[in-house]
Amino acid sequence: MALAALGAAYVSWFQASSVNSLLFIELERDEHSARNLDIAAAIGLCLCAAVLCQPGRHAARLASGAAALIGLWFLALATADQVLHSTAFSHLALPAAALRIVTPILLALVLLGRSSRVEFGLRVAVASTFAVHGYEALCHNPKFLDLILLNLNLDTGSPLFGEASARIILDVIGAVDLLVAGLVLFLRSPALAGYMALWGAVTALSRCGAMGWEAWPAVAVRMTHVAGPLALFLLWRPRGIIKR
Repeated sequence: MALAALGAAYVSWFQASSVNSLLFIELERDEHSARNLDIAAAIGLCLCAAVLCQPGRHAARLASGAAALIGLWFLALATADQVLHSTAFSHLALPAAALRIVTPILLALVLLGRSSRVEFGLRVAVASTFAVHGYEALCHNPKFLDLILLNLNLDTGSPLFGEASARIILDVIGAVDLLVAGLVLFLRSPALAGYMALWGAVTALSRCGAMGWEAWPAVAVRMTHVAGPLALFLLWRPRGIIKR
């Protein structure tokens, strides 16, 4: 969770968040105010990350607040993306970002000892993110095509190993994502949750594979795609370490 916060902080400080774009472009606020909000968000996210790394039970309430704030910032980012509708499939930004939003909020509840609905929340969030990404893969989202082509170093001009091959790979990925999104709602399978956590890590790291280590913020903000399914894996083991 701390890594996700730091990744989002980097984007807000050194680039521009979607909230910044919403304020400046859609709501016509002055650039200075939008930039100040990004800077404040970056500082706040770094502080939240630091709080989450503090050991000891005495810090649980403070860490709960920090986790909730991280979730709310990701909610603001997804809402801004959906309102701006500036890229393909951005109309699905909120359900696609379910894990980024819900995972820190559920962590906040766990830290407060209110964990009765954690499993249900995780199931829905994992299913939502995987289902949307599966749909985007089946629709051959251009961003996903680029990731596959760059990671596999395919020649886009080749009829055998070019874009056509990448589209077939996306079809398989999309079908599997939709399948596991449905299964996770009904099956309590550690193997299923483990696969989803592993696939979340692979897809997150693919950003660095395609664009180099300078893409680490894109990897960091997707760590919730690993943390959510991993939490389900821990819950569903014969001796779960997270109290339901």
